Amino acid sequence: MNSDTTEVSTADRLRSLLLDHLVEQGRVRTPRVEKAMRTVPRHLFVPNAPPWRRRTATHPWTRSSTSPAHPLAARPSPIVAMMLEQLDVEPGQKILELGAGTGFNAGLPGYLVGDTGHVSVHSVSGPMWSWCC
Repeated sequence: MNSDTTEVSTADRLRSLLLDHLVEQGRVRTPRVEKAMRTVPRHLFVPNAPPWRRRTATHPWTRSSTSPAHPLAARPSPIVAMMLEQLDVEPGQKILELGAGTGFNAGLPGYLVGDTGHVSVHSVSGPMWSWCC
């Protein structure tokens, strides 16, 4: 087992624990949102975050992009779950995500719309776009 395998298994285990907690709290209510959040690997969207932040995702995380005027942010998972539940994404939908952030918030609806849907992402900054997506 190499360090990449250990990283993935640790991230998967911690993501699973986090989702168990979010379901228990009632933050994740529908099976589709739960499956999306269990499947889309958040830690890959925040590679420069401290490891515990990438994996647990219970607190916001920010970092400066190439320009200090344009910080990147990853929302806490309870907020992401609430947003996804309220959005009620269905397969085949077309979604516009404004403000790319780390790209994670586009990845989840992308999973939910499936192959017949589409998520378009617009960011205010070229450096942000190149870093996150």
